Amino acid sequence: VTAVMLEDRQVGILQTDFWEGQKQDAVWISLYYMMPEYRGQNLGVQILGQAISECRHFGRSYLRLRVSTVNMIAQRFYDRYGFYQIGVEPGVASPLLLMEKYIGF
Repeated sequence: VTAVMLEDRQVGILQTDFWEGQKQDAVWISLYYMMPEYRGQNLGVQILGQAISECRHFGRSYLRLRVSTVNMIAQRFYDRYGFYQIGVEPGVASPLLLMEKYIGF
């Protein structure tokens, strides 16, 4: 778990799961949230870069996540930073897109 801090305030959080994708050479982002008033300030991409560095450190080649099909803002963010859709699975409120980014060397 990595907290996104701005001065003394926590403004976001990113949690990675190294176990779920271990056999697929991947790390999953299980939680990624930025407080709405801090979105669009390049803090989100900075914490994403930190996650990529950690994944590479552990020798993984892919970063994966799930995002709701109705969350267009998050989908555009992930698209912008190189994630692509690899599948769809059922979700509680809506289907979830499975997305992946190649981060190997």
